[in-house]
Amino acid sequence: MPNCSNCNENSSTTYSRCQPAISSNCVFYQGQALECTDTFKICKGDNLTDVQITIFNKLCEVLGDIDVSHIEIPSCLTQAWDSSDLNIFNLFTLLLQEHCTLQTEIDNINTSLTDLNPQVSVCLSCCEESGCVSSAKIYLSEALNKIVACICGLKATVGQLESDLGNLKSSYNTLVTQVGVLQSSVDLLVIEQPKILKRLACIETRIDNTPEVPASC
Repeated sequence: MPNCSNCNENSSTTYSRCQPAISSNCVFYQGQALECTDTFKICKGDNLTDVQITIFNKLCEVLGDIDVSHIEIPSCLTQAWDSSDLNIFNLFTLLLQEHCTLQTEIDNINTSLTDLNPQVSVCLSCCEESGCVSSAKIYLSEALNKIVACICGLKATVGQLESDLGNLKSSYNTLVTQVGVLQSSVDLLVIEQPKILKRLACIETRIDNTPEVPASC
């Protein structure tokens, strides 16, 4: 920071050439009140000294805010920063440029991912007789189609098995009903067996022309 001029020096930077000298304390601002923020305003009637101090302090504050010389620029941005002045405007400009560059790269990556179709190994031993061949690779889109076809085939098989199982249950129920009827017939036969045997004995007696037929016949 340069040294302030000596007040006794006879130069354009001093008031020694102006007689009589007027203090800035005795010069008053007569314009409309100016207010930028609560901390930066000039009122009608403020003396020139206060106005200068207000402006000076605000300039120092602003210079401190826009100074980015203390920021450590990452090595990836050093080349992009180049020899630009270390101020906030150039910093914002740099960041915007880098953002646009990165966004372009991201768009390119998204496009690449959309068209991505790498070769992969796929095992479909449950659907194909060929089984698994670790060295064989096919495109991802083809592999997905094979997997979908495999799942659809298995689904159809499961559906057929469910239908066959339903038919088997129906046949089983019919068989159970028939067994029940047969069991009832057997039970009835057991009950009627003595009567049937008795009638058979009578019939045999008559066939043999036995003179005396039992009274029970």
